[in-house]
Amino acid sequence: MSDLPLSAKIIPGLGDILSTGTRIVAGAWPFGEADSFRELKVHIMGTTTTDMLARAIAIGCVQENIRPHITQSLYGSFMQDVLNPASEFYSIKPDIAVIVSDWRSLVADIPASTSEEDVSAIIDKKANEILSMWRRISQNCGAKIIHHFPPPPQFRLTGVAEQYLPASYTNQLQLLLRRLWSAETFGVQIIDFGQFALEYGNAAAFAPRSWYSAKLPIENSALPAYVPLFRSALRGALNTAKKALVLDLDNTLWGGVIGDDGVDGIKIGSGDAVSEAYAAFQSYVKLLADRGIILAVCSKNNPDIAKTGFDKSGSILKVGDFAAFEASWGDKASGLRKIAKQLNIGLDALVFVDDNPAECTLVQQELPQIGTVHLDGDPADFIAQVEQGYWFQFQKYSRDDFARTQAYAMRAAALAEQDDASDLPSYLRSLEMLGQAVRPSEGQIERVVQLGQKTNQFNLLTQRFDEQTVRGFMADDGNVVLACSLKDKFGDHGLVSVLIAQKQNDDLDIVEWTMSCRVFSRTFEQFIMNELIRIAQERNIRRIVGRFKATAKNSVVADLYERLGFVREGDDVWVLNLADVTAPLETYVTAVSA
Repeated sequence: MSDLPLSAKIIPGLGDILSTGTRIVAGAWPFGEADSFRELKVHIMGTTTTDMLARAIAIGCVQENIRPHITQSLYGSFMQDVLNPASEFYSIKPDIAVIVSDWRSLVADIPASTSEEDVSAIIDKKANEILSMWRRISQNCGAKIIHHFPPPPQFRLTGVAEQYLPASYTNQLQLLLRRLWSAETFGVQIIDFGQFALEYGNAAAFAPRSWYSAKLPIENSALPAYVPLFRSALRGALNTAKKALVLDLDNTLWGGVIGDDGVDGIKIGSGDAVSEAYAAFQSYVKLLADRGIILAVCSKNNPDIAKTGFDKSGSILKVGDFAAFEASWGDKASGLRKIAKQLNIGLDALVFVDDNPAECTLVQQELPQIGTVHLDGDPADFIAQVEQGYWFQFQKYSRDDFARTQAYAMRAAALAEQDDASDLPSYLRSLEMLGQAVRPSEGQIERVVQLGQKTNQFNLLTQRFDEQTVRGFMADDGNVVLACSLKDKFGDHGLVSVLIAQKQNDDLDIVEWTMSCRVFSRTFEQFIMNELIRIAQERNIRRIVGRFKATAKNSVVADLYERLGFVREGDDVWVLNLADVTAPLETYVTAVSA
Protein backbone atom coordinates (compact mmCIF):
# COMPACT_ATOMS: atom_id res chain seq x y z
CA MET A 1 0.00 0.00 0.00
CA SER A 2 1.51 3.31 -1.05
CA ASP A 3 1.18 6.41 1.08
CA LEU A 4 -2.25 7.99 0.88
CA PRO A 5 -2.46 11.53 -0.43
CA LEU A 6 -3.00 13.81 2.52
CA SER A 7 -4.16 17.40 2.30
CA ALA A 8 -6.13 19.79 4.42
CA LYS A 9 -9.20 18.80 2.40
CA ILE A 10 -9.01 15.09 3.21
CA ILE A 11 -8.92 15.52 6.99
CA PRO A 12 -12.52 16.74 7.49
CA GLY A 13 -13.75 14.17 4.99
CA LEU A 14 -13.01 11.07 7.01
CA GLY A 15 -16.64 10.44 7.86
CA ASP A 16 -16.44 7.29 5.73
CA ILE A 17 -13.63 6.05 7.95
CA LEU A 18 -14.69 7.32 11.34
CA SER A 19 -18.22 7.40 12.72
CA THR A 20 -18.68 10.43 15.02
CA GLY A 21 -14.92 10.70 15.16
CA THR A 22 -14.57 7.92 17.68
CA ARG A 23 -14.46 4.50 16.09
CA ILE A 24 -13.71 2.88 12.76
CA VAL A 25 -16.86 1.88 10.91
CA ALA A 26 -17.04 -1.90 10.70
CA GLY A 27 -17.29 -3.10 7.14
CA ALA A 28 -16.57 0.30 5.60
CA TRP A 29 -12.91 -0.02 4.68
CA PRO A 30 -11.92 1.80 1.48
CA PHE A 31 -8.19 1.00 1.51
CA GLY A 32 -7.94 -2.47 -0.01
CA GLU A 33 -8.10 -5.90 1.60
CA ALA A 34 -8.89 -5.36 5.28
CA ASP A 35 -7.30 -8.71 6.20
CA SER A 36 -3.88 -7.40 5.16
CA PHE A 37 -4.07 -4.67 7.81
CA ARG A 38 -3.07 -5.15 11.42
CA GLU A 39 -5.92 -4.45 13.86
CA LEU A 40 -5.06 -1.99 16.63
CA LYS A 41 -7.06 -0.30 19.38
CA VAL A 42 -6.05 3.34 19.78
CA HIS A 43 -7.42 5.50 22.59
CA ILE A 44 -6.92 9.28 22.47
CA MET A 45 -7.20 11.52 25.53
CA GLY A 46 -5.75 14.63 27.08
CA THR A 47 -6.44 18.20 28.04
CA THR A 48 -7.48 19.28 24.53
CA THR A 49 -10.20 18.55 21.99
CA THR A 50 -8.96 15.59 19.99
CA ASP A 51 -11.64 14.97 17.31
CA MET A 52 -9.68 16.40 14.39
CA LEU A 53 -6.43 14.93 15.63
CA ALA A 54 -8.16 11.54 15.71
CA ARG A 55 -8.82 11.77 11.98
CA ALA A 56 -5.15 12.51 11.27
CA ILE A 57 -4.12 9.64 13.56
CA ALA A 58 -6.45 7.34 11.61
CA ILE A 59 -4.74 8.34 8.36
CA GLY A 60 -1.32 7.77 9.93
CA CYS A 61 -2.35 4.30 11.08
CA VAL A 62 -3.63 3.36 7.63
CA GLN A 63 -0.37 4.51 6.07
CA GLU A 64 1.44 2.16 8.47
CA ASN A 65 -0.76 -0.74 7.28
CA ILE A 66 -2.88 -0.64 10.44
CA ARG A 67 -6.64 -0.69 10.71
CA PRO A 68 -7.27 1.35 13.87
CA HIS A 69 -10.26 1.12 16.15
CA ILE A 70 -10.20 4.59 17.63
CA THR A 71 -11.85 5.70 20.85
CA GLN A 72 -11.58 8.96 22.75
CA SER A 73 -12.06 10.16 26.29
CA LEU A 74 -14.53 12.96 26.75
CA TYR A 75 -13.03 16.42 26.94
CA GLY A 76 -12.07 17.13 30.54
CA SER A 77 -12.25 13.51 31.72
CA PHE A 78 -8.65 12.55 30.99
CA MET A 79 -7.32 12.15 34.53
CA GLN A 80 -10.55 10.59 35.80
CA ASP A 81 -10.25 7.90 33.14
CA VAL A 82 -6.63 7.18 34.06
CA LEU A 83 -7.18 7.15 37.82
CA ASN A 84 -10.44 5.18 37.86
CA PRO A 85 -9.75 1.46 37.35
CA ALA A 86 -13.43 0.97 36.42
CA SER A 87 -13.35 3.59 33.63
CA GLU A 88 -14.12 2.76 30.02
CA PHE A 89 -10.46 3.35 29.20
CA TYR A 90 -9.41 0.24 31.12
CA SER A 91 -12.34 -1.82 29.85
CA ILE A 92 -11.30 -1.02 26.28
CA LYS A 93 -7.68 -2.08 27.03
CA PRO A 94 -6.20 -0.13 24.11
CA ASP A 95 -2.99 -1.18 22.41
CA ILE A 96 -1.93 2.46 22.06
CA ALA A 97 -2.80 5.32 24.42
CA VAL A 98 -2.33 8.74 22.81
CA ILE A 99 -2.09 11.61 25.32
CA VAL A 100 -2.29 15.23 24.19
CA SER A 101 -1.34 17.93 26.70
CA ASP A 102 -1.64 21.70 26.39
CA TRP A 103 0.93 24.00 27.99
CA ARG A 104 -1.56 25.49 30.44
CA SER A 105 -1.95 22.13 32.17
CA LEU A 106 1.80 21.61 32.55
CA VAL A 107 3.14 24.90 33.91
CA ALA A 108 2.71 26.61 37.26
CA ASP A 109 1.61 30.24 37.62
CA ILE A 110 4.35 31.39 39.94
CA PRO A 111 5.99 34.77 40.57
CA ALA A 112 8.63 35.75 38.06
CA SER A 113 11.08 36.08 40.93
CA THR A 114 10.79 32.39 41.94
CA SER A 115 14.24 30.92 42.44
CA GLU A 116 15.75 28.25 40.24
CA GLU A 117 15.69 25.77 43.14
CA ASP A 118 11.98 26.36 43.80
CA VAL A 119 11.13 26.06 40.11
CA SER A 120 13.07 22.80 39.98
CA ALA A 121 11.07 21.42 42.91
CA ILE A 122 7.78 22.38 41.22
CA ILE A 123 8.83 20.70 37.98
CA ASP A 124 10.00 17.59 39.84
CA LYS A 125 6.53 17.26 41.34
CA LYS A 126 4.84 17.64 37.94
CA ALA A 127 7.27 15.15 36.36
CA ASN A 128 6.55 12.60 39.08
CA GLU A 129 2.81 12.99 38.48
CA ILE A 130 3.26 12.27 34.78
CA LEU A 131 5.61 9.35 35.43
CA SER A 132 3.08 7.90 37.87
CA MET A 133 0.37 8.23 35.22
CA TRP A 134 2.55 6.50 32.62
CA ARG A 135 3.32 3.73 35.09
CA ARG A 136 -0.36 3.26 35.90
CA ILE A 137 -1.35 2.99 32.25
CA SER A 138 1.55 0.69 31.39
CA GLN A 139 0.99 -1.68 34.28
CA ASN A 140 -2.82 -1.69 34.41
CA CYS A 141 -3.67 -2.11 30.74
CA GLY A 142 -0.35 -2.73 28.98
CA ALA A 143 -0.88 0.04 26.43
CA LYS A 144 2.03 1.65 24.63
CA ILE A 145 1.95 5.41 25.21
CA ILE A 146 2.46 8.27 22.76
CA HIS A 147 2.46 11.55 24.68
CA HIS A 148 2.26 14.90 22.88
CA PHE A 149 3.91 17.84 24.64
CA PRO A 150 3.01 21.36 23.52
CA PRO A 151 5.15 24.26 22.31
CA PRO A 152 5.54 27.18 24.70
CA PRO A 153 3.12 30.11 24.36
CA GLN A 154 3.85 32.48 21.51
CA PHE A 155 4.18 35.67 23.55
CA ARG A 156 7.79 36.60 24.27
CA LEU A 157 7.11 39.15 27.06
CA THR A 158 10.49 40.75 27.79
CA GLY A 159 12.50 38.99 25.10
CA VAL A 160 15.90 37.40 25.78
CA ALA A 161 15.60 37.84 29.55
CA GLU A 162 12.43 35.76 29.52
CA GLN A 163 14.16 32.86 27.79
CA TYR A 164 16.54 32.43 30.70
CA LEU A 165 14.10 33.21 33.52
CA PRO A 166 13.67 30.02 35.61
CA ALA A 167 9.98 30.74 36.24
CA SER A 168 9.08 31.44 32.59
CA TYR A 169 6.62 29.10 30.93
CA THR A 170 9.20 28.27 28.27
CA ASN A 171 11.80 27.24 30.82
CA GLN A 172 9.28 25.24 32.83
CA LEU A 173 8.26 23.24 29.76
CA GLN A 174 11.85 22.62 28.69
CA LEU A 175 12.84 21.53 32.18
CA LEU A 176 9.83 19.22 32.43
CA LEU A 177 10.67 17.48 29.16
CA ARG A 178 14.28 17.03 30.22
CA ARG A 179 13.20 15.56 33.56
CA LEU A 180 10.87 13.11 31.84
CA TRP A 181 13.39 12.19 29.16
CA SER A 182 16.06 11.36 31.74
CA ALA A 183 13.71 9.17 33.81
CA GLU A 184 12.51 5.60 33.24
CA THR A 185 9.79 6.28 30.68
CA PHE A 186 8.14 2.83 30.36
CA GLY A 187 8.69 2.87 26.61
CA VAL A 188 6.73 6.11 26.16
CA GLN A 189 7.13 7.85 22.80
CA ILE A 190 7.39 11.61 23.33
CA ILE A 191 6.18 13.90 20.55
CA ASP A 192 7.69 17.35 21.02
CA PHE A 193 5.35 19.88 19.46
CA GLY A 194 7.88 22.56 20.39
CA GLN A 195 10.29 21.21 17.78
CA PHE A 196 7.41 20.78 15.34
CA ALA A 197 6.49 24.46 15.85
CA LEU A 198 10.03 25.50 14.92
CA GLU A 199 9.89 23.45 11.73
CA TYR A 200 6.33 24.20 10.62
CA GLY A 201 5.82 27.62 12.17
CA ASN A 202 4.40 28.25 15.62
CA ALA A 203 1.77 30.77 14.54
CA ALA A 204 0.69 28.63 11.59
CA ALA A 205 0.40 25.38 13.56
CA PHE A 206 -0.74 26.60 16.97
CA ALA A 207 -2.81 29.74 16.45
CA PRO A 208 -4.38 30.95 19.74
CA ARG A 209 -7.79 31.39 18.08
CA SER A 210 -8.09 27.61 17.61
CA TRP A 211 -7.50 27.07 21.30
CA TYR A 212 -9.97 29.69 22.45
CA SER A 213 -12.67 28.66 19.97
CA ALA A 214 -12.44 24.85 20.20
CA LYS A 215 -9.50 23.86 22.46
CA LEU A 216 -7.73 22.35 19.45
CA PRO A 217 -4.13 21.23 20.09
CA ILE A 218 -3.04 22.00 16.51
CA GLU A 219 -4.39 23.83 13.49
CA ASN A 220 -6.28 21.69 10.98
CA SER A 221 -4.05 23.06 8.21
CA ALA A 222 -1.00 21.63 10.01
CA LEU A 223 -2.41 18.11 10.32
CA PRO A 224 -0.93 16.86 7.01
CA ALA A 225 2.54 17.80 8.30
CA TYR A 226 1.73 16.19 11.66
CA VAL A 227 0.81 12.79 10.19
CA PRO A 228 4.39 11.64 9.40
CA LEU A 229 5.46 12.77 12.89
CA PHE A 230 2.74 10.62 14.45
CA ARG A 231 3.65 7.71 12.16
CA SER A 232 7.23 7.85 13.41
CA ALA A 233 6.08 7.74 17.04
CA LEU A 234 3.73 4.88 16.18
CA ARG A 235 6.59 2.90 14.64
CA GLY A 236 8.59 3.51 17.80
CA ALA A 237 5.74 2.27 19.98
CA LEU A 238 5.28 -0.84 17.84
CA ASN A 239 9.03 -1.53 17.50
CA THR A 240 8.90 -1.17 13.72
CA ALA A 241 11.28 1.78 13.49
CA LYS A 242 13.22 2.44 10.31
CA LYS A 243 16.85 1.35 10.58
CA ALA A 244 18.55 1.91 7.24
CA LEU A 245 18.85 4.73 4.71
CA VAL A 246 19.34 3.46 1.15
CA LEU A 247 20.56 6.06 -1.32
CA ASP A 248 20.83 6.44 -5.05
CA LEU A 249 24.09 8.02 -6.29
CA ASP A 250 23.79 10.15 -9.46
CA ASN A 251 22.02 13.45 -8.76
CA THR A 252 21.36 12.25 -5.22
CA LEU A 253 24.72 12.10 -3.44
CA TRP A 254 26.44 14.17 -6.12
CA GLY A 255 25.44 16.25 -9.09
CA GLY A 256 25.78 14.63 -12.49
CA VAL A 257 26.17 11.08 -13.77
CA ILE A 258 29.43 9.41 -12.78
CA GLY A 259 29.38 7.04 -15.78
CA ASP A 260 29.07 9.91 -18.26
CA ASP A 261 30.71 12.86 -16.55
CA GLY A 262 33.54 11.01 -14.82
CA VAL A 263 34.94 11.85 -11.40
CA ASP A 264 36.08 15.30 -12.49
CA GLY A 265 32.68 16.15 -13.94
CA ILE A 266 30.42 15.41 -10.98
CA LYS A 267 29.50 18.18 -8.52
CA ILE A 268 30.40 17.71 -4.86
CA GLY A 269 32.41 19.85 -2.46
CA SER A 270 33.15 23.55 -2.86
CA GLY A 271 33.35 25.98 -5.75
CA ASP A 272 29.69 26.62 -6.50
CA ALA A 273 26.29 26.51 -4.79
CA VAL A 274 25.25 23.16 -6.27
CA SER A 275 28.46 21.39 -5.22
CA GLU A 276 28.15 22.83 -1.72
CA ALA A 277 24.52 21.70 -1.46
CA TYR A 278 25.46 18.11 -2.35
CA ALA A 279 28.32 18.22 0.18
CA ALA A 280 25.86 19.46 2.82
CA PHE A 281 23.50 16.59 2.02
CA GLN A 282 26.35 14.08 2.35
CA SER A 283 27.29 15.65 5.69
CA TYR A 284 23.68 15.22 6.84
CA VAL A 285 23.74 11.55 5.79
CA LYS A 286 27.04 11.10 7.63
CA LEU A 287 25.48 12.57 10.79
CA LEU A 288 22.68 10.01 10.57
CA ALA A 289 25.23 7.21 10.26
CA ASP A 290 27.07 8.54 13.32
CA ARG A 291 23.80 8.17 15.24
CA GLY A 292 23.18 4.54 14.33
CA ILE A 293 21.37 4.69 10.98
CA ILE A 294 22.69 2.01 8.62
CA LEU A 295 23.71 3.34 5.19
CA ALA A 296 23.41 1.48 1.90
CA VAL A 297 23.63 2.28 -1.82
CA CYS A 298 21.14 1.14 -4.46
CA SER A 299 22.13 2.55 -7.84
CA LYS A 300 21.87 1.68 -11.51
CA ASN A 301 25.57 1.83 -12.23
CA ASN A 302 28.73 -0.06 -12.92
CA PRO A 303 29.89 -0.78 -9.33
CA ASP A 304 33.57 -0.09 -9.96
CA ILE A 305 32.82 3.22 -11.67
CA ALA A 306 30.20 4.18 -9.08
CA LYS A 307 32.63 3.80 -6.19
CA THR A 308 35.09 6.24 -7.74
CA GLY A 309 32.68 9.08 -6.99
CA PHE A 310 33.54 8.80 -3.31
CA ASP A 311 37.23 9.29 -4.11
CA LYS A 312 36.61 12.81 -5.41
CA SER A 313 37.97 15.58 -3.24
CA GLY A 314 35.03 17.11 -1.39
CA SER A 315 33.08 13.90 -0.94
CA ILE A 316 32.18 13.60 2.73
CA LEU A 317 31.08 9.97 2.46
CA LYS A 318 33.41 7.11 1.59
CA VAL A 319 32.68 3.60 0.34
CA GLY A 320 33.45 2.24 3.80
CA ASP A 321 30.52 4.20 5.27
CA PHE A 322 28.05 1.87 3.53
CA ALA A 323 27.10 -1.48 5.01
CA ALA A 324 25.70 -2.63 1.64
CA PHE A 325 26.58 -1.44 -1.87
CA GLU A 326 24.21 -2.61 -4.59
CA ALA A 327 25.20 -1.13 -7.94
CA SER A 328 23.93 -2.98 -11.00
CA TRP A 329 21.68 -2.55 -14.00
CA GLY A 330 18.78 -4.41 -12.40
CA ASP A 331 15.63 -2.74 -11.13
CA LYS A 332 15.73 -0.91 -7.80
CA ALA A 333 13.08 -3.11 -6.16
CA SER A 334 15.26 -6.18 -6.68
CA GLY A 335 18.29 -4.29 -5.42
CA LEU A 336 16.46 -3.29 -2.24
CA ARG A 337 15.46 -6.90 -1.61
CA LYS A 338 19.13 -7.89 -1.86
CA ILE A 339 20.14 -5.13 0.54
CA ALA A 340 17.56 -6.15 3.15
CA LYS A 341 18.74 -9.76 2.90
CA GLN A 342 22.40 -8.77 3.17
CA LEU A 343 21.74 -6.60 6.25
CA ASN A 344 19.41 -9.24 7.70
CA ILE A 345 16.64 -6.71 8.38
CA GLY A 346 13.08 -6.44 7.11
CA LEU A 347 12.15 -4.45 4.04
CA ASP A 348 9.96 -2.31 6.30
CA ALA A 349 13.13 -1.11 8.07
CA LEU A 350 14.40 0.61 4.89
CA VAL A 351 14.03 4.21 3.69
CA PHE A 352 14.87 4.62 0.00
CA VAL A 353 15.98 8.00 -1.40
CA ASP A 354 16.21 8.67 -5.15
CA ASP A 355 15.90 11.63 -7.52
CA ASN A 356 14.16 9.57 -10.23
CA PRO A 357 10.35 9.64 -9.91
CA ALA A 358 9.98 6.48 -12.00
CA GLU A 359 12.25 4.52 -9.67
CA CYS A 360 10.41 5.84 -6.62
CA THR A 361 7.06 4.89 -8.12
CA LEU A 362 8.29 1.37 -8.89
CA VAL A 363 9.47 0.87 -5.33
CA GLN A 364 6.21 2.25 -3.90
CA GLN A 365 4.25 -0.19 -6.06
CA GLU A 366 6.45 -3.25 -5.61
CA LEU A 367 7.60 -2.72 -2.00
CA PRO A 368 5.08 -0.43 -0.27
CA GLN A 369 6.49 -1.28 3.15
CA ILE A 370 9.65 0.67 2.31
CA GLY A 371 9.62 4.39 3.08
CA THR A 372 10.30 6.23 -0.18
CA VAL A 373 11.58 9.78 -0.60
CA HIS A 374 11.62 11.40 -4.02
CA LEU A 375 14.24 14.15 -4.11
CA ASP A 376 12.95 16.90 -6.36
CA GLY A 377 14.43 20.22 -7.44
CA ASP A 378 17.27 22.13 -5.82
CA PRO A 379 19.74 19.91 -3.91
CA ALA A 380 19.75 22.62 -1.23
CA ASP A 381 16.27 21.33 -0.32
CA PHE A 382 17.24 17.63 -0.13
CA ILE A 383 17.79 17.61 3.63
CA ALA A 384 14.37 19.18 4.25
CA GLN A 385 12.71 16.69 1.89
CA VAL A 386 14.12 13.74 3.83
CA GLU A 387 13.34 15.38 7.18
CA GLN A 388 9.67 15.85 6.28
CA GLY A 389 9.12 12.12 6.70
CA TYR A 390 10.36 11.97 10.32
CA TRP A 391 11.85 8.61 9.34
CA PHE A 392 14.40 8.32 12.12
CA GLN A 393 13.08 9.52 15.50
CA PHE A 394 14.93 7.95 18.42
CA GLN A 395 13.76 8.59 21.96
CA LYS A 396 17.21 7.92 23.45
CA TYR A 397 20.65 6.91 22.24
CA SER A 398 22.74 4.08 23.58
CA ARG A 399 26.48 3.62 23.13
CA ASP A 400 25.73 0.78 20.71
CA ASP A 401 23.82 3.17 18.43
CA PHE A 402 27.00 5.15 17.82
CA ALA A 403 28.88 1.98 16.84
CA ARG A 404 26.18 0.46 14.62
CA THR A 405 27.66 1.52 11.29
CA GLN A 406 30.98 -0.06 12.24
CA ALA A 407 29.19 -3.18 13.44
CA TYR A 408 27.42 -3.68 10.12
CA ALA A 409 30.67 -3.04 8.27
CA MET A 410 32.22 -5.82 10.36
CA ARG A 411 29.29 -8.06 9.49
CA ALA A 412 29.78 -7.32 5.78
CA ALA A 413 33.47 -8.19 6.09
CA ALA A 414 32.62 -11.46 7.80
CA LEU A 415 30.11 -12.36 5.10
CA ALA A 416 32.67 -11.62 2.41
CA GLU A 417 35.06 -14.01 4.12
CA GLN A 418 32.31 -16.62 4.32
CA ASP A 419 32.07 -16.60 0.53
CA ASP A 420 35.74 -17.63 0.36
CA ALA A 421 35.53 -20.32 3.06
CA SER A 422 35.47 -23.97 2.03
CA ASP A 423 32.96 -25.01 4.72
CA LEU A 424 30.95 -23.44 7.55
CA PRO A 425 33.03 -24.76 10.48
CA SER A 426 36.20 -23.44 8.88
CA TYR A 427 34.56 -20.06 8.37
CA LEU A 428 33.27 -19.85 11.95
CA ARG A 429 36.62 -20.93 13.33
CA SER A 430 38.37 -18.29 11.24
CA LEU A 431 36.31 -15.51 12.85
CA GLU A 432 38.20 -16.03 16.12
CA MET A 433 35.12 -15.18 18.18
CA LEU A 434 35.34 -14.27 21.86
CA GLY A 435 32.20 -14.13 23.98
CA GLN A 436 30.92 -13.15 27.41
CA ALA A 437 27.61 -13.95 29.09
CA VAL A 438 27.54 -12.15 32.44
CA ARG A 439 25.23 -10.26 34.76
CA PRO A 440 24.72 -6.75 33.33
CA SER A 441 26.68 -3.91 34.84
CA GLU A 442 24.88 -0.68 35.72
CA GLY A 443 26.14 0.90 32.52
CA GLN A 444 24.72 -1.94 30.41
CA ILE A 445 21.13 -1.88 31.69
CA GLU A 446 19.98 0.73 29.18
CA ARG A 447 21.28 -1.43 26.31
CA VAL A 448 19.68 -4.54 27.87
CA VAL A 449 16.30 -2.78 27.81
CA GLN A 450 16.89 -1.39 24.32
CA LEU A 451 17.61 -4.83 22.84
CA GLY A 452 14.33 -6.17 24.19
CA GLN A 453 12.40 -3.15 22.98
CA LYS A 454 13.86 -3.04 19.46
CA THR A 455 14.63 -6.64 18.50
CA ASN A 456 11.98 -8.41 16.43
CA GLN A 457 13.62 -11.40 14.69
CA PHE A 458 15.58 -13.22 17.40
CA ASN A 459 12.98 -12.51 20.08
CA LEU A 460 11.23 -15.59 21.37
CA LEU A 461 8.40 -14.01 23.37
CA THR A 462 8.44 -10.32 22.41
CA GLN A 463 7.54 -9.17 25.92
CA ARG A 464 9.32 -5.77 25.74
CA PHE A 465 10.38 -5.38 29.37
CA ASP A 466 11.05 -1.86 30.63
CA GLU A 467 13.94 -0.84 32.89
CA GLN A 468 11.94 -1.22 36.09
CA THR A 469 10.98 -4.80 35.19
CA VAL A 470 14.55 -5.73 34.24
CA ARG A 471 15.83 -4.35 37.53
CA GLY A 472 13.11 -6.35 39.28
CA PHE A 473 14.40 -9.56 37.72
CA MET A 474 17.95 -8.67 38.72
CA ALA A 475 16.92 -7.95 42.32
CA ASP A 476 15.91 -11.62 42.82
CA ASP A 477 19.05 -13.74 43.25
CA GLY A 478 17.17 -16.81 42.05
CA ASN A 479 16.78 -15.34 38.57
CA VAL A 480 19.44 -15.27 35.86
CA VAL A 481 20.01 -12.16 33.74
CA LEU A 482 22.77 -12.46 31.13
CA ALA A 483 24.20 -9.61 29.08
CA CYS A 484 26.05 -11.27 26.21
CA SER A 485 28.82 -9.58 24.24
CA LEU A 486 30.78 -10.77 21.21
CA LYS A 487 34.08 -9.88 19.55
CA ASP A 488 35.69 -11.30 16.44
CA LYS A 489 38.78 -10.55 14.40
CA PHE A 490 36.97 -7.73 12.63
CA GLY A 491 36.08 -5.85 15.81
CA ASP A 492 33.89 -5.59 18.90
CA HIS A 493 30.16 -6.11 18.31
CA GLY A 494 29.33 -5.08 21.86
CA LEU A 495 26.32 -6.26 23.86
CA VAL A 496 24.28 -8.13 21.25
CA SER A 497 22.14 -10.60 23.22
CA VAL A 498 20.14 -10.69 26.45
CA LEU A 499 18.70 -13.72 28.23
CA ILE A 500 16.46 -13.47 31.30
CA ALA A 501 15.41 -16.63 33.15
CA GLN A 502 13.08 -16.59 36.16
CA LYS A 503 13.33 -19.19 38.91
CA GLN A 504 10.10 -21.16 39.31
CA ASN A 505 10.54 -23.80 42.05
CA ASP A 506 13.19 -26.16 40.60
CA ASP A 507 12.94 -24.72 37.08
CA LEU A 508 14.51 -21.80 35.27
CA ASP A 509 11.88 -20.29 32.98
CA ILE A 510 13.33 -18.25 30.08
CA VAL A 511 11.12 -15.15 29.90
CA GLU A 512 13.22 -13.16 27.44
CA TRP A 513 15.90 -14.03 24.93
CA THR A 514 16.89 -11.55 22.25
CA MET A 515 19.84 -11.25 19.90
CA SER A 516 20.90 -8.68 17.34
CA CYS A 517 20.52 -9.81 13.74
CA ARG A 518 24.17 -8.85 13.16
CA VAL A 519 25.42 -12.05 14.82
CA PHE A 520 22.86 -14.66 13.80
CA SER A 521 24.01 -18.18 12.95
CA ARG A 522 27.45 -17.99 14.54
CA THR A 523 26.79 -20.55 17.33
CA PHE A 524 26.60 -17.68 19.81
CA GLU A 525 23.22 -19.00 20.95
CA GLN A 526 24.90 -22.31 21.82
CA PHE A 527 27.56 -20.41 23.76
CA ILE A 528 24.90 -18.55 25.76
CA MET A 529 22.91 -21.71 26.47
CA ASN A 530 26.07 -23.46 27.70
CA GLU A 531 26.55 -20.65 30.21
CA LEU A 532 22.91 -20.83 31.34
CA ILE A 533 23.21 -24.61 31.78
CA ARG A 534 26.40 -24.16 33.83
CA ILE A 535 24.70 -21.64 36.13
CA ALA A 536 21.59 -23.82 36.46
CA GLN A 537 23.61 -26.91 37.36
CA GLU A 538 25.53 -24.98 40.03
CA ARG A 539 22.20 -23.99 41.57
CA ASN A 540 20.74 -27.52 41.42
CA ILE A 541 18.07 -26.47 38.94
CA ARG A 542 16.19 -29.47 37.56
CA ARG A 543 14.93 -28.10 34.23
CA ILE A 544 15.27 -25.12 31.91
CA VAL A 545 11.93 -24.18 30.33
CA GLY A 546 11.67 -22.17 27.13
CA ARG A 547 8.63 -20.79 25.34
CA PHE A 548 8.13 -19.48 21.84
CA LYS A 549 5.39 -17.10 20.74
CA ALA A 550 5.24 -16.69 16.98
CA THR A 551 5.07 -13.19 15.46
CA ALA A 552 5.23 -11.93 11.91
CA LYS A 553 9.01 -11.54 12.18
CA ASN A 554 10.51 -14.15 14.53
CA SER A 555 10.13 -17.31 12.45
CA VAL A 556 13.96 -17.46 12.28
CA VAL A 557 13.97 -18.80 15.87
CA ALA A 558 10.88 -21.02 15.67
CA ASP A 559 13.07 -24.13 15.94
CA LEU A 560 15.71 -22.66 18.26
CA TYR A 561 14.92 -24.75 21.33
CA GLU A 562 14.77 -27.92 19.26
CA ARG A 563 18.22 -27.14 17.84
CA LEU A 564 19.51 -26.63 21.38
CA GLY A 565 18.34 -30.06 22.53
CA PHE A 566 15.07 -29.11 24.25
CA VAL A 567 12.08 -31.46 24.11
CA ARG A 568 8.65 -30.17 23.23
CA GLU A 569 6.15 -30.37 26.08
CA GLY A 570 3.21 -28.42 24.71
CA ASP A 571 2.21 -26.19 21.82
CA ASP A 572 4.77 -23.51 22.63
CA VAL A 573 6.68 -25.02 25.57
CA TRP A 574 10.12 -26.64 25.37
CA VAL A 575 11.98 -28.32 28.23
CA LEU A 576 15.61 -29.28 28.83
CA ASN A 577 16.11 -31.78 31.64
CA LEU A 578 19.55 -31.02 33.01
CA ALA A 579 20.01 -34.62 34.11
CA ASP A 580 20.12 -35.51 30.42
CA VAL A 581 22.87 -33.01 29.60
CA THR A 582 26.17 -34.86 29.26
CA ALA A 583 28.26 -32.47 27.16
CA PRO A 584 28.23 -28.78 26.21
CA LEU A 585 26.71 -27.68 22.92
CA GLU A 586 29.18 -27.22 20.08
CA THR A 587 30.17 -23.57 19.64
CA TYR A 588 32.94 -21.68 17.90
CA VAL A 589 32.86 -18.88 20.48
CA THR A 590 35.56 -18.90 23.16
CA ALA A 591 34.71 -17.57 26.61
CA VAL A 592 36.71 -14.65 27.96
CA SER A 593 36.60 -13.20 31.45
CA ALA A 594 34.92 -9.88 32.13
